[in-house]
Amino acid sequence: MAQSNDFRTDQRGASVEEPPRTDRGAEFNDRSEVESNPGEPGSVGRVVARYPYPSVLTGFGFGFGLGLVMTLLLNRREPTWFERYVPEPIQHFPDRLKGVPESLGSYWPGSWKPS
Repeated sequence: MAQSNDFRTDQRGASVEEPPRTDRGAEFNDRSEVESNPGEPGSVGRVVARYPYPSVLTGFGFGFGLGLVMTLLLNRREPTWFERYVPEPIQHFPDRLKGVPESLGSYWPGSWKPS
């Protein structure tokens, strides 16, 4: 007696016997089968279906690595407009002004200084 998986019906309703599949590895190497049956998953889909956990971990690893590389590339500090186009002496001018009150205080008479 035939099992229910051994027979299929064609368009006319007659039973047609399907040949049994013996070599599972041939599915991954046979491109004509994938191209002729567009509804079935391709070779990548079969690998993912066969090994779900390593596939998920591999996808996570690639995604995490790509995200890390993109973050490092996009997070680099670029010089501001002020740093690019203003000459160096003018850029350091505000730092020089910080010492002006002390230097002017040395010229003021002692009676003008707050006690």
